Amino acid sequence: MRGLVCLATILVLLGAAGCQSTPATNSPRNVDANRLRLTMYVRDASLAESYYVIDDKGQLGFGGGLDARLTRTSWTTTLSEAEIGELNRLIDQHRWIGGGFKSTNEPAKFIYRIDVRNSEGSSRYNLKGDHPEIAPVRDWLHNVSLRRLEPDLQKLPEPGKQPG
Repeated sequence: MRGLVCLATILVLLGAAGCQSTPATNSPRNVDANRLRLTMYVRDASLAESYYVIDDKGQLGFGGGLDARLTRTSWTTTLSEAEIGELNRLIDQHRWIGGGFKSTNEPAKFIYRIDVRNSEGSSRYNLKGDHPEIAPVRDWLHNVSLRRLEPDLQKLPEPGKQPG
């Protein structure tokens, strides 16, 4: 009987030790369940592919070409609160949450795969063809993702100041 008590005590101690969290898992993540989250894969009429991810911390990730096809990002930036507000406004204005968008099939090779969540709810779309309610958000994401080119643009000489 005493052996069973010892065994039970050991199992309880092992179970408790296995359930203990490390400090990393106990640290706050600054996650807001109502915050905007978005993934969008786009293949446009020219067959160029883009992938955008916005996480619950306001990080925008972008991947193009093969990265987009593999749903990977190769560049990230932090969005400001004003930018997140603007994007949420566009999503609300164009009724992305519960909008019930249907494929237009024009142009036929154009596709969207979208998953969006915010304080209003969530929606998922798999569409063929461009869509007038999706284009403004896609354009906004594209324009912000052009920031990835700024370091290269800063390396170029200023116009009119070239030697020779």
